[in-house]
Amino acid sequence: MDIKERKKEEGAEARLVNIDGKTIRGSGFHVVSAWIGEHGLTLRQLTTEEKSNEIKAVPKLLDILEVSGDVVTADAMSCQKEIAKKIREKGHGRVEKREIRTVTGLEWLESREVWEGLRTIVQYRTFRKEKGKEMVQTDRYYISSGDFSAEEFLRYIRGHWSIENQLHWMLDIVFREDECRVGNGALNLNILRKMALHRLKKMMMEKKRVSAKRRMMYAVLDSDFLYEALFSE
Repeated sequence: MDIKERKKEEGAEARLVNIDGKTIRGSGFHVVSAWIGEHGLTLRQLTTEEKSNEIKAVPKLLDILEVSGDVVTADAMSCQKEIAKKIREKGHGRVEKREIRTVTGLEWLESREVWEGLRTIVQYRTFRKEKGKEMVQTDRYYISSGDFSAEEFLRYIRGHWSIENQLHWMLDIVFREDECRVGNGALNLNILRKMALHRLKKMMMEKKRVSAKRRMMYAVLDSDFLYEALFSE
């Protein structure tokens, strides 16, 4: 039974769970997070002392997560046989065009059995047009245990970068996390910032496009707004 069929039986939609790490530069800690961009929510996180330990942290993180039937994405650092096995067991003034190709039926692929559940290889190609000239920007390749359509793979690939754009970028730019110099307390503040970010994103405001930074300012100036941010449904 594939991912979509399992979720259908359970009556729930498959979630897109992005896994990636970020170094808190002021403290030196490296935090690996499991993120659901749709809800702006960090499910769990693990801490390592350096980025190279992320390869060991990802399987441990998967052990404490319930992601059966979900779509799990990770970057190239996590493209490891044991991590794949663990998952299987568990615009700016330019025009861009994207092409995506999928290859299944991988009986011809040597050593395919070492990648547990491998079913699809994906090529993701982007073309960028600037100043009237078209050029191939990048080819990226992905492996997956899923049997999704090309359109679905495109959505999942683009969705993975929400952990960079909506979580790590926000922690760096809005919360100024890398400037924090509080030693071990940085890990506690990292958790609190993620909780605050989740609450800020869930706030229903009259003006739809109000930045998180401005919402933080409202919370400082208006105790009623702060109460709503903390306790509203």
